[in-house]
Amino acid sequence: MFSALAASLLALAQAQAAAPPAAPNAPITTEETPYQAWMMRCETRAQPQPETTLCGVTSTVTAQVQENEQPVILTKILLRPAKEGAYQLSFELPLAVLLPAGAQLTDAQGEEIIRLPFITCQQTGCEAGAVLTPEQLQQWLTSPEKATVFYSLSNGKRMKLDFSMAGMDQAFAHLERATAEN
Repeated sequence: MFSALAASLLALAQAQAAAPPAAPNAPITTEETPYQAWMMRCETRAQPQPETTLCGVTSTVTAQVQENEQPVILTKILLRPAKEGAYQLSFELPLAVLLPAGAQLTDAQGEEIIRLPFITCQQTGCEAGAVLTPEQLQQWLTSPEKATVFYSLSNGKRMKLDFSMAGMDQAFAHLERATAEN
């Protein structure tokens, strides 16, 4: 279930604009609200009945790790599938990752928040994901300016990608309100 929900939000994060309805009997509406480096997205599907809404917070970072190499794209997704559910964190990383190592999220001080195992790989990249405890979520959300994702490539090289936390507090508050209504 986690992977399907994260994949749905990942598709939303990568979309340039709201997609037209998939079929005449299954309209999809998308609401997006930007918060600096983060985007709050909700997708509502009329089918199957009853209407369902999935909301999440996303951010994408593109980094040039070395000259003459393709840039690395990191997409982060935080979602909560139900009002009482736990928060789920997902990272989309390049295909060349070392799968057994997973990914590691650290706060601005370099302290590990959580290790995320890789759960699936597709043509666009590999997804690492995990459910956050309330303590892990709080540690991540209170990271003042940035957080970091570490992962290893299949050749053993350790990679580090910093990303901005600017606007995350506002985006998270919006996510809390949106999931409380559903």
